[in-house]
Amino acid sequence: MADVSEDSPRKLLAAYNKLKQRFAELTNENQNLCQENYDLKRNLQAATQTNDFLSSEVESVASEWRDKLASEHSLINKLTDELHVAKISAKEATEQLEQDVERMRNKIQQLEQDLKDAEERALIANAGPGNVSHSDSLQIKGFEMEEEIALLKVQLERTEMCLQQANLDIARLSNENAEHSERYSSLWGNYERKKEELEELKNLLEMTQEQAAVLTAEIASMRSNPEDDLNKKGNSLFAEVDDQRKKLMNIIKTIKERYNDLKMEHRNCPTKIRQLKNMNDSLARDLKPYVNMFHQAESNFKEALLEQINDMRSQLEKAKERNKFLEQQLRTNSAEWVNSLTDYYKAQTDNLEARLKVFQFKHRVAQEDHWLAKKELCKWRTEALHLKQLQCIQQLEKFDHNDESDCPVLTNGPDPNAIDRSTEAESVVIATAIIKTDNTDPLSRVMKTELFSDESGSEDGHLEVKFAKVLKVEPIFNDSQENVPPIEANSTVPDKKIFNPVCIDKTTNLSASLLQPTKDVNGTEVAKQEIPVCDSKSHLSIKTSSFTVKRIKIGSKMQGNPTEGVN
Repeated sequence: MADVSEDSPRKLLAAYNKLKQRFAELTNENQNLCQENYDLKRNLQAATQTNDFLSSEVESVASEWRDKLASEHSLINKLTDELHVAKISAKEATEQLEQDVERMRNKIQQLEQDLKDAEERALIANAGPGNVSHSDSLQIKGFEMEEEIALLKVQLERTEMCLQQANLDIARLSNENAEHSERYSSLWGNYERKKEELEELKNLLEMTQEQAAVLTAEIASMRSNPEDDLNKKGNSLFAEVDDQRKKLMNIIKTIKERYNDLKMEHRNCPTKIRQLKNMNDSLARDLKPYVNMFHQAESNFKEALLEQINDMRSQLEKAKERNKFLEQQLRTNSAEWVNSLTDYYKAQTDNLEARLKVFQFKHRVAQEDHWLAKKELCKWRTEALHLKQLQCIQQLEKFDHNDESDCPVLTNGPDPNAIDRSTEAESVVIATAIIKTDNTDPLSRVMKTELFSDESGSEDGHLEVKFAKVLKVEPIFNDSQENVPPIEANSTVPDKKIFNPVCIDKTTNLSASLLQPTKDVNGTEVAKQEIPVCDSKSHLSIKTSSFTVKRIKIGSKMQGNPTEGVN
């Protein structure tokens, strides 16, 4: 009895603990099942809403396109009826006009035959001496018939004009018929395309309904077998942390690779700067033959015009001499000769006027084509040079950015014994150009049109163009830092540059088409080089007679080594 009394509380406590643990497990399982039930209901509701939305969308699109197709069919039927009525009316009018023309021609032939008969009878009557009055009546009747013939000819001309107008109307209606046919074909193509789109939407609706059915079946299977899905669940926190760690490692790896690339690119900066400067010089040299070509073409055009003017003058002198001769002949000869001469010269004048108009029209077209070709050529060449200049500026900005990022002070850390460093910036003009053309030069009109929207500006056509202002950076170090490598100053550091847009200033006291050469920083003369002038905002489609540029050497100076710099 003692053992039973001692073991019973222990067994009861163990059984109680087991039941409590089992109750906790069942409670957790119940909560998980409730959460799954809620998720399944939410997914089912979302799928149902998506299905309803797609069904309504398909129905609305289908009804809209049905209405559009019905309206297009009604419009096509209306246009077809109108075209048919217009064809019938035009055909009837044409047949009526052709009948009128045929009737008029028959009447004219009959009247001409009557006139011939009357003339023959008049000749027979004139043969006898007693038929004077009869011949007079026949002559009067012949005059009346001639007048009637003239009226009929006028009426015939009017009828022919009406016939021509009817033919024009028929041609116009034929063109309209062709246009309506094309429109009908395009509308029919739209109808077929929209029909295909409707079929695609129907297929999409069917696929959505099938997907909704599959989701419903999956939800039902999950409700029937919830334990299979519970065993697949696990804690995904560690997997998510591992994914984030891998992403950060990849980012750090790419940053290191980019840093190494930028460092290597910074080492190649001086070589690239020299290449860009050589490219700029070669572009300036390449532009010179094109300028000479334009001047040669303009001189040839002027010579051709002078030759034409001389020919016209010689022809004018010959015409004056001929006029004097004709005046002399008019005083001596009869009126019949004058009439024949007038008719001849009238025909010749009409022919020459027609030829002159054709020649003038062709000449104007050729001038316009020539001018547009010159303008387009100048535009694209200056545009290409402008793009190359922008590319150079972007590369210089990139070099300066790499220069700052790869500075030894930033990579090795601050020197505790170093004194604060500062830079002195000086504004330097790197490029200035002056353009001037004569007022008589046809290219000045294009310059004013491109540079000033209202064609305003100085009357002498003189323009000054300043490209940009940059900073000349001079690092200042103390005596304890003599071994610090020089920092190559670039003119395009984003946070240290002053880059103004191209300024176009009018001046009044400079020689045509020239800039005086300037000196660089070291005091040496810079050779004249012809370059194009372009704006960073407005595209200048111009071509000048000649122009030069002042180039200033940009470099960095350092205490103890003043000769080092970037050329």
